[in-house]
Amino acid sequence: MSPRPASVRSIRLFGRWEVRHGSRRLERLKTRKAESLLAFLACHLDRAQPREVLLDMFWPDSPPDRARQSLSQALSAIRLSLESASSRPVLLANHRDVALDPTLIDCDVYAYRGLVDRVGRRPKTDELAQAVDLYRGDLMPGHYDDWVMEMRDHLQQLQLTCLESLADRARLAKQPEETARFARRALELDPLNESICRSLIEASLSLGQEMVAARVFQSFRDLLRRELGEELEEETQALGRRIAHRIGREVDHARRLAEPESAPPAATEPAPPAEAGSGERSGTGLGGRLPGYGTSFLGRDSEIDDLRRQLTGATGRIVVLTGLGGIGKTRLALEAAGRLLGSFRGGTFFLPLADAQTAEDLLRQIASAIGVDADELDLERLGAAVPTDSLLILDNFEQMEDRAALLLPKLLEACPSVNLLVTSRRCLGFAGEVVSAVEALATEGDPVSGAGPGGTDPDGSDPDGPAASSPAARLFRDRVERVRPDIEWTRSSVQLSATITRRLEGIPLAIELAAARCGILTVRQLSERLTKRLDLLKVTRPDIPERHAALRGAFDWSFRLLPRDVQKFLVDLSVFRGSWTVDAAEDVCDAPLALDWMELLCDCSLLIRAEAADEIRFRFFDVVREYLTERMTPTRLERLLGRKLRYLARVVDRDRQAIHGGSRARLVAWFQAELDNVRHVLTWSEHRLTSSSRDLPTLRVRVLGMCGQLGNFWRFAALHAEGAEWNRRLLEAAAGAPSDPSRTAARWTRGYLLLVAGREAEAARMLEEVLEDQRRTRNLAGQADSLLMLGHIHLRGGDSTAARTCLEEALAIFRRLEQGHGIGAALSGLADVLARAGETRAARERLAEALAQRKENGEPWEIASCYNSLGLLDLASGAPAEARASFERALVLRRDLGDELAVGTTLYNLTATALRAGWIDAGLGYARESLEIHLRLAAQSAVAHDLAHIAQLMAAAARWRDAAFVRFLARRFQERDAVAFEPGAETGLADLESRLAEALSETERLRCRASALALSRDELAEAVLPLLVSESPRTPDQGSTGKM
Repeated sequence: MSPRPASVRSIRLFGRWEVRHGSRRLERLKTRKAESLLAFLACHLDRAQPREVLLDMFWPDSPPDRARQSLSQALSAIRLSLESASSRPVLLANHRDVALDPTLIDCDVYAYRGLVDRVGRRPKTDELAQAVDLYRGDLMPGHYDDWVMEMRDHLQQLQLTCLESLADRARLAKQPEETARFARRALELDPLNESICRSLIEASLSLGQEMVAARVFQSFRDLLRRELGEELEEETQALGRRIAHRIGREVDHARRLAEPESAPPAATEPAPPAEAGSGERSGTGLGGRLPGYGTSFLGRDSEIDDLRRQLTGATGRIVVLTGLGGIGKTRLALEAAGRLLGSFRGGTFFLPLADAQTAEDLLRQIASAIGVDADELDLERLGAAVPTDSLLILDNFEQMEDRAALLLPKLLEACPSVNLLVTSRRCLGFAGEVVSAVEALATEGDPVSGAGPGGTDPDGSDPDGPAASSPAARLFRDRVERVRPDIEWTRSSVQLSATITRRLEGIPLAIELAAARCGILTVRQLSERLTKRLDLLKVTRPDIPERHAALRGAFDWSFRLLPRDVQKFLVDLSVFRGSWTVDAAEDVCDAPLALDWMELLCDCSLLIRAEAADEIRFRFFDVVREYLTERMTPTRLERLLGRKLRYLARVVDRDRQAIHGGSRARLVAWFQAELDNVRHVLTWSEHRLTSSSRDLPTLRVRVLGMCGQLGNFWRFAALHAEGAEWNRRLLEAAAGAPSDPSRTAARWTRGYLLLVAGREAEAARMLEEVLEDQRRTRNLAGQADSLLMLGHIHLRGGDSTAARTCLEEALAIFRRLEQGHGIGAALSGLADVLARAGETRAARERLAEALAQRKENGEPWEIASCYNSLGLLDLASGAPAEARASFERALVLRRDLGDELAVGTTLYNLTATALRAGWIDAGLGYARESLEIHLRLAAQSAVAHDLAHIAQLMAAAARWRDAAFVRFLARRFQERDAVAFEPGAETGLADLESRLAEALSETERLRCRASALALSRDELAEAVLPLLVSESPRTPDQGSTGKM
């Protein structure tokens, strides 16, 4: 390469930040921000950078004017440093873009990337060598801007890939000196890369440097044990035996060098005798044994049975175990194979493929395992050499190239009596493969209760109780006991162990690493440190980079196997919380290929797929999301969160009217599934609005607009209190901005949710202020909505006149706007007003009109509500048969809609109707189902009302002791939960107390009272439900009312 002219400025960013002009080193710039900006422009010499991009990247939190001023100052400093009065301009800037003149800049990073890109598809060895020589250290040490850290990691990976390729080329070309040179440099970047370590050892042996090879071998083995608690792979151990033989050491020394030590890693105590299936297994391959772990195998009994059936069945010639890294695929495969050793007369062979990639590598591994010469081996010879009726275990197959995978069906064709058990993080895609997804260990266990056969601890806990019975908890306890044999499990630590394994989501590798930490932490301390699992679940040393941590390393492996665009997409997906859909991923991540990529990620076990209602949703293991979040730059995260807010706001705006129709159950289910994402964007929006020094009108309008439209979603998901609180917080966060329709909508929704929550006074104040704004801005639709809500508030407060005025005005506006839903709601409200005023006929007319409107609107929920209201009118009018018919219509609709709380309400009203009419048998049936529903939903007020009805039904049947017992229960739960009984129910109970005094002695009543007081809430169902059996009815009881 010819030297650059003297006018060129040389910018060196690998290993340092340095700018030279000829032989003169230029002074550092005044600020690191300016240095970072110059470096960014130098790394992207091929294109100009828009000023808006630079402002957003380098001064995202500054007000616009201040950010533009800072950019101008930084550019002035760069120009002053790079240019002289007589020189050509180096910095090219206009009002839109900024760039450096590429003919006057020589940047090592830009040159490096250009070389790597140019040779990317068919790299030449000399060009690769030229590229790696440019890399003289990490990018700009000491600089921590987001773009610097992201590019630093990217360049490290590029360099490592180039060095590995050069080392492999040199090895194939039989150039041991070059192999050793490139392998040493690769190990500096990735000290735990066992494949590169083997290349260095083999090169050293080829050069006759046996002692060097021995030092490399021993150093790497010690590092692997110390940092990851793992042993060398069999291929590396074989190199150790070669070294020992070459050096001529004694046999016992050679064994120490080549074989793994019997003791577990240093962080653990000596292992107890292994359970069945945990140690080495006699068999064929790997020197006559399957690899052993020295630890017990816990759980997965059903998976073992399934795997054994698949392997010995007629269709299981290729069985593929798929799953996330660290999920336990290899351990499960070895355990199943160990229990099947007698089933394969030809033997069981274990082939570790973590360092293999090509079809030739696969053939060599198979040949090596079965003891066949690998030279000039072809598939036909191999097929003849594989023993009849044998099992090959191909471990870590995911990184094998497609050509290697295509060999497997051909291998089975050449070897008709051979079975394959493959572990891979993705399926192979063959028609004949049997795919078995390895799930995380189950984490759920029952609460600790009572003493078990093993006795209890001094505090009364049972360490063998149900809380420790889940496979994940048992694994954790077993591994903790290996590092702390003297641990004493208490009730508290048993419960914490269950909590820890749930937070680790049952991932075996995570559980084992967490348990290893109990050598220096108590179980409680470990639990408190799980907020950052990836930082905790590793072997820590100050001289080892974080990327070499054990759990992080498991995810690194999967991540590196993905195409680069899918890697970026996967990181983007970490913006979601809980679960999400393909549509959401396409929109938020701006990914037209999201469907294809998510299918690939599911196949690679990086996404979990689950069907919910009528849609497929996806989610991460939380620890995988934590790993991906580390790779997300703050700037990118801000953009994605903004897009997620926009997506959710658009969906809510589209569906907010449909929630009144037959789609309500589906939309509420969607909202509940998206709740984590809604909370996430609301939290982010609040933080952005409160932390920014400038107004953010787009964000403010969008988030307040969504808050204004979420009211019915919160309400119908029974989360009205949370919704009201979110509206309060977001309104406060945007308090300094001018009023606009989005703010008015959010305030109205807060008032509406406060009303639903029973906070009428606060709701009235909020809605009256909103109504005043709406009148001023002539927002007719908003006025009608506010008047409707204020009418309900006045009705609850007993002011029928004010309620009627508000509702009639609202009805008039709704009619003018031809707003069907509002018309129906106003008519129903007016019917309530008329019914309370005793105008039953007028109330019925309004309800009939409301019912017709609801039917025209197609609103099944509101149709059911109208039938329920008609039933209440009939009941109040003394027409129980007509009331029963209306309530039954409402019940059918509410059952179809799946609205369990509304079903309970209707059953309560049917109980009241049966009680009024003297239908005791029917009343007992209604009351039983109503009580079961309200107990299941923990609806305390409804439970107390149910008990009041049941007591009156017992008295109506002359079952006086039962009536007294349930009556005392009703009073007890009424007082405990501060329940206000309706007037009719209160009157009925007072009358019942007088009748009980006549029917029972004081002693009998006291016994009933004592029994009721001794009963806990959990025992209520068992005590009361058996009483609700049919007996011959007596005289009907009075004093019962229904409810809406």
